Amino acid sequence: MQTTFRLCNGLTANQVKAALFVIYAHKINGQVYIGKTKDPVYRWNTHYDASRNTTHSEYSTPFKVALRNVQNEWLATEHYILAVSNCANEIRKFENIAICKYKSELNATGHWGYSDATEMFKPLSQWQDTVMLFRDESRDVEWGLAKDDADRDVCIARIEHGRTSPTSLVSTGKDGNFPAGYKINCSRAARKGHPVGSHVKVLVSWHASGNQLVGKKHDVFVSVNIN
Repeated sequence: MQTTFRLCNGLTANQVKAALFVIYAHKINGQVYIGKTKDPVYRWNTHYDASRNTTHSEYSTPFKVALRNVQNEWLATEHYILAVSNCANEIRKFENIAICKYKSELNATGHWGYSDATEMFKPLSQWQDTVMLFRDESRDVEWGLAKDDADRDVCIARIEHGRTSPTSLVSTGKDGNFPAGYKINCSRAARKGHPVGSHVKVLVSWHASGNQLVGKKHDVFVSVNIN
């Protein structure tokens, strides 16, 4: 699984391959979608799959509709890498700035009020090189990037009401390892016995998409008191 990306804003292939996070853009019929991820090849394929899956929660979002409405979307879509970072908080900021700067019509939600004060984002037409990126098949994409506990970090999370299950787990940012507000994909059984509003300590890693955190399939959460 591989995809060719155009490099923008002075980035080099080595910088992109070495970075923990990237900001990417997909351009289709003159419209732009922007996102962040750890694995842009995997993420592009999940976008495509979601556009064809009528039961997927993102099936009716603007980007997925655009993919369905164009002929030969694999050739019609241009792929770009806009920025890189090894910091989760910084990459979220870059994503917000890029969405505003490029006026990304295909993003389902707006991230308004951010300005490119340092002018780091140049027009997509000024891309200067390309890089062929490959899906890292060694990554356990479904359950995150970690293979064992040595690859995971402690996260202080809060038990909240779930949309499709009784409870869900969300990062609080109080551990210093992960920013607040990220959903944690984890064992439902481990959440039992912890009431909504309580806090737990859990070992997690980033999902390959960079949009959520992932705990172990089988785990026992430790209750913690947060003042």
